Amino acid sequence: GETTNCYDVAVPVSEAPRHETERHLDLLRAITTVDADPRPLLRDVPDTGFASRPWNEHNWSGGIPTVIVHPGARGQKRGPALHFAEVARQLIRSGHQVGVVWGPADSEAAREMLSACPPDVKAFGVLAFRDFVSLIRHSDVFFSGDCGPMHLAAAAPPRAGVVTVFVIDSASRYGPLGPRDVAIVDEPESPRI
Repeated sequence: GETTNCYDVAVPVSEAPRHETERHLDLLRAITTVDADPRPLLRDVPDTGFASRPWNEHNWSGGIPTVIVHPGARGQKRGPALHFAEVARQLIRSGHQVGVVWGPADSEAAREMLSACPPDVKAFGVLAFRDFVSLIRHSDVFFSGDCGPMHLAAAAPPRAGVVTVFVIDSASRYGPLGPRDVAIVDEPESPRI
């Protein structure tokens, strides 16, 4: 059968459908001991204190659920910005605090989303890595499409989990792995987010 190689270590490739993390861990398991929990976790990233700013500067309350939204993704993985705006509006209406973060390549999607959001939605913009981790760890939910920041958020993780919308890729293969994380498959025949 097929093998994957790293230097002088060869590991058989399983044909069974599995998450990409498990496939990568097969190689590590061949050379070292790996935790039983396959989720990558950012254990050693110090808290910058950035997360206290939204609560102080925007009068957010510590008792109100907080959702951080990331409207970007690469290519066809990116869902319509106005759908993310609708999610933010619904969250605000249901009593949540909503903040928006994005990467340098997602500025246009973020602008489009924010232009359709109420002023209660806070724009955080492009954050430094440690500030992003601080914000995610102090929020309740991270909501995004299938993008790199989703994987970082899942490794941070927020208190209640990560919610991810998959448009083209397999959620079972690339989705977040946390016990409270949710992957939504947005198929053409299904209702849009």
